Amino acid sequence: AASGVALELLEITPGGWLRVRHADGASGYLRAAQVWGG
Repeated sequence: AASGVALELLEITPGGWLRVRHADGASGYLRAAQVWGG
């Protein structure tokens, strides 16, 4: 996803990966170290 895109957190997985979903329904994984915001 591009910078500044909101993603829904679906799951925190072992090894530092986050399973996420975009508003358009697409889902995938990101490294936790790549994510910031609040």
